[in-house]
Amino acid sequence: MKTGTAVKRTGPQRAGTQRTGAQRTDTQLKKDLALGYRIIAHEGQVHAIIGILAAREPGADTFWIKSMFHGLDEIKPGFGLMRMDLDGKVLEGDYPVHGEWSLMAEIFRGRPDVGGIVHTHAPYICMLMAADREIEPYDQFGVLTRKVAWFKKTPNRVYAPALAREVSKSLGQTNALFMKYHGIITVGPDIRKAVLAASFLELAAKRQILNAQVAGARPMDKATADDLATDTNFERIGAAIWSYYERKLGPGVIS
Repeated sequence: MKTGTAVKRTGPQRAGTQRTGAQRTDTQLKKDLALGYRIIAHEGQVHAIIGILAAREPGADTFWIKSMFHGLDEIKPGFGLMRMDLDGKVLEGDYPVHGEWSLMAEIFRGRPDVGGIVHTHAPYICMLMAADREIEPYDQFGVLTRKVAWFKKTPNRVYAPALAREVSKSLGQTNALFMKYHGIITVGPDIRKAVLAASFLELAAKRQILNAQVAGARPMDKATADDLATDTNFERIGAAIWSYYERKLGPGVIS
């Protein structure tokens, strides 16, 4: 389908309606989402406009997403974002609708626990996927996401809602999906955790590919990997990394 063809638009909602109570939440969501886009772009998981993130309060029936024609590295809370419902109706933002909006919507529909989604074409992970390789534990980042689902039916862009439902079903209750010859999806209770999961997975893939160049390099055994996964405080590391990016990429974007 053409980008945005099945999407309905509504006019801006009046002040004093049910949006009023959600305004503060939306403000923070848009700040986190804008910074998330900048982080993914900064780390090299995108090319120009290609890549998509979406955020909501878990269980909500609307979400924020970038437009089709804006680059990830130019998104701001007040620029390039639009709010949609799960049926594709545009509620806020007068921009061209992203062609894969239904992918975000179907994941949100099937996972009430999810507040953030990242979909990128992460280059190092795509290299491993082409060889049907899983992420292996060569360092602390390789032990973080231990269970990754796969989708191998087609590498096509997920424009059709029926295909979006298939991809969402393949994700299931895991927090990461490898789409062979296409890209990755990571989810979390908020966009921060989804962004960091995508970041850590791509870093683990990069380290794995670099290690493959060294004769005799081997991943950790399962017991060592399990111990490291338990010992490493990823919550604290993730919070520190997000804070770093707020200082590095946030000025002029979220402040």
